[in-house]
Amino acid sequence: MLHLQKLLEEDLEGESKLMNGNAVFEEITTQQIKNKVSDILNNGTTLGEVLRKLIIWRDYLKIRSEPLNEAFQSEVISVFTTICIRLARPFNELLWQELENLDTDLNKIQILINGIPTNTLTVIPTLKQLLKEFEVKISSAQVFPFDLDSFGIPPINCKKIWNPLIWLRLEIEKLIEKSDAHDEPHINQVITSLNQAPKEGYFSKLAIASFFLEKTADNLDYSKHENKEKFLDNLKLLFGTTKVQELTMVLPDILVVYSEELVERVMQVSYFIPYELFRLMLLCWQPKVLKLRLRSEACCSFEDAARIEWDEEDIFSSTTLFNCPLFDRCKPICLGSEEDICKCKLIVDATGSRLFDPIFNEKNYDTAGRDFLVIFPMRTILIKRTIPLKTGSSVKTQIKQQLDYIVNTVFCNAQEHQERAVNFELTFLNAKEVRMSVVRKCVPQTMNGKKIGISFEAEQETKNLFMEFGNSTEGRNLFVNFFDDQNQVLVDLKIILSD
Repeated sequence: MLHLQKLLEEDLEGESKLMNGNAVFEEITTQQIKNKVSDILNNGTTLGEVLRKLIIWRDYLKIRSEPLNEAFQSEVISVFTTICIRLARPFNELLWQELENLDTDLNKIQILINGIPTNTLTVIPTLKQLLKEFEVKISSAQVFPFDLDSFGIPPINCKKIWNPLIWLRLEIEKLIEKSDAHDEPHINQVITSLNQAPKEGYFSKLAIASFFLEKTADNLDYSKHENKEKFLDNLKLLFGTTKVQELTMVLPDILVVYSEELVERVMQVSYFIPYELFRLMLLCWQPKVLKLRLRSEACCSFEDAARIEWDEEDIFSSTTLFNCPLFDRCKPICLGSEEDICKCKLIVDATGSRLFDPIFNEKNYDTAGRDFLVIFPMRTILIKRTIPLKTGSSVKTQIKQQLDYIVNTVFCNAQEHQERAVNFELTFLNAKEVRMSVVRKCVPQTMNGKKIGISFEAEQETKNLFMEFGNSTEGRNLFVNFFDDQNQVLVDLKIILSD
C-alpha cells in the first residue's frame, strides 16, 4: 500500500499524469489519505507552509477522486474543529515585572496552533485562509490557555504590553466566531472586569486578569452608597448566578512603576485589594479550586499604579499582601470563615511574585507569610515557585537562601496557621549537576536559633495534592516536612531538581 501512496506523491510533484478513472485511486484507502494529512501537519515548518501543501493535495484529489477528496477534506476539518493557540515555549513569569528587559516586539515570539509553528504576525491571515479554504466550523478554541500559558493573561495595567496581546486575542476570537459554526463556539474566557463576566451558567474553568477587582471597583456607581449593606446586595446581583469549578486569578502583590518622571526611574507600589469585592466574588462564584497567579507587574506610569479612587468612597476596605515604604501598611483582613471559602483549594503560582522571593523581600519575611495566611483562610494551600539557578554563583547558597526564607516566613507566623499545613513546591531549573545530597544539607534545622522538627517522609494525601496541582516539570524530587515543638506540621515541602 505504501507504494501506492508514494506513486501519488511522485505524480503530484511531477507531471500529474494520473487522471480520474485510474485504478490507483480505487486502491488507495481512506486511512492512507488520513495518514497523508497527518504527515503534512506534523512535518510542516510553518502554518503557512502546511496550508499551502494541504491546498495542493486537495486540488490534486478534487479532479481525480471524489471519495478520496472528501476523505481528505473531512480529515482536515476534523483536525481544526478544535484549535489551541499557545506559546511554543513557556513564558517567563518574571518578565511581566521587568518592562525594560522585556522584548516588546511581541511579533517575534513563536506561537503554535494545534502544535504547528506560526507567529503573532501571521496567525490571523493564515487562520482566516484555512477556515475559508476548507470551510472549517470551529466548535471550541483555546487562545493562550490561561491555566497553562501566562501569555494569555498579560498585565492589564501596563498599556505597553496589554494592547498588542489583548488585540491579538480579540481578533482571533472574532475570526473564530465568524466561522459559521451551527452553535456559538466555546472559547476559553478571560475576564477583565465584572461587567464582562457571564451572569449565569456553570463554568468548569474561568480566568480573571490582573486589576479585575480594581477595575470593577473603579467602574461602580457610588452615587447611592449611603446604605453600605444595600449597596453590597445590589453588587451581588451583578455577579448573577454564575458558578465556577476552577477559577484562575491573577492578583498583583507589587506594581513596578517605570516612569521618566521618577528620580530613580523605577518604584515599587503596593497593590491595594478591595477586600469586600474579593470576598463577594468567592461567595457568589463559589469556586472549588482557586488558582491564584500571584504576580509583580510592570506599570507604564505612576497614575496607572496608584488608582484607588474607590478607596475614598468608604465602601471597600483596603488590604495588601506586600509591605511598601511608599504607603502605610493596610491591616490584613481574613476573607471569611464561610464553608464555601474555607473548603476551596488555594493553588498559588508565585513564580512571578516578589512576595515569597528572598532576593526582593528578605527584610519582610516576618510579615509576608503572616498577611498571606491571615487573608486566605483556605484549609488546603499549595504555593509553588520555579527558580532558575544562576551560573557563576554558589548553587548551595542559592538553594539554602530559598529554603531558609520559606521556613522562616512560615514559622514566624505559626499562630496564623489554624492547624493548616502550607504545602510548598520549589522547582529549581538548570539543576542537572546538582546532587540531592547537597540539597539535603541545605534543609534548615533551626529557626531563629530554635531547633525545629524535620522529616523526609510525606503522606500519600500530600503527594496526591502535589501530583494534581504541582508543576508538571520532570526531575528528581525530595519531600521534607517541618513541624514545631507542638508536633504540628507547618510546611510540607517538595523540592524538584530539573535539568
